[in-house]
Amino acid sequence: METSFLNPMDNDHDNNEDSFYNYDSKTCKYLSPNLVKGVIEDSTTFSLLHVNCRSLNLNFNKLNQKLDVVSTNFSIIGVTETWTSDIDDNDNLYCIPDYNSVFLNRKLKPGGGVCLYIKKDLTYKTKHYMSLYFVT
Repeated sequence: METSFLNPMDNDHDNNEDSFYNYDSKTCKYLSPNLVKGVIEDSTTFSLLHVNCRSLNLNFNKLNQKLDVVSTNFSIIGVTETWTSDIDDNDNLYCIPDYNSVFLNRKLKPGGGVCLYIKKDLTYKTKHYMSLYFVT
């Protein structure tokens, strides 16, 4: 099965800002780590990777191995189902070189949790008030 990478900017679109969002979602496919190599060649291109890791504790080494295979410096790496907790030293246990990390752990039961790894050269602001966990 051939896997393709969707880049709406490479297609013939009208020159209006809405055309970016008018692409056929059937052309968007998952890529294996080997196929991602070379897709993002320009370090100034914003890129995002999402990983459902189902426990950083169990799969952090596998995540790093996949990132090494891909050899792409994504702008942001979003990780869901981290299964971490506030008692973990997440920033030190699960650090990726050249990235800042922002964790939001599930509070009331095990599982869940998200993390964003953000390239250190990007400026960002964490807005805790937008999280349901911080609603009073």
